[in-house]
Amino acid sequence: QQKRQREGRGNAIQLNCHRERVNDIAYCAPSRLLFSFGIDKKMIVWNLRTERKPFALWQESNECQECSLPFFWNVQRIWQEKNVNFKRQHHCRRCGRAVCGECSPHQSILPWYGFESPVRVCKPCYQDIPEDELRSSTQTHNILIEPSCVDFDYSKKLMAVGASDNVIRLYDVAACL
Repeated sequence: QQKRQREGRGNAIQLNCHRERVNDIAYCAPSRLLFSFGIDKKMIVWNLRTERKPFALWQESNECQECSLPFFWNVQRIWQEKNVNFKRQHHCRRCGRAVCGECSPHQSILPWYGFESPVRVCKPCYQDIPEDELRSSTQTHNILIEPSCVDFDYSKKLMAVGASDNVIRLYDVAACL
């Protein structure tokens, strides 16, 4: 976070829930809700009033920052120790540390960091995630179409969705607001 502030870029928040590409988004300013639509035929309603933390910067390392075993590209250390292993590098989405698969076997949602779908977390983070960090702040709806464009009318509580089947659908979104 300090590095981002020094570079003058501010903080970035990720919102991650769709399993496939996001086609369109619509923002409802009065209610501070963001509607996202993906080719996975899901509509995700994001509550932007929810406090979120900036995602962790990924740390660089030639070895696992949990068990200290070298990653597969650290040939010099593998040669010195005469220990051939093929440890791949992964990153914990909560703390950003570079860890091997054995040290990050868990997956969890991390709504405070914008991850509403399970993502990789290291063992220490998995054990330390407080309950309040696991409460989802999204609503997921199956919409059975692949939207290509979206428009929102807050005064009428309607959302117009154009789809790849050449049909425009009007959704009553009053219950979401």
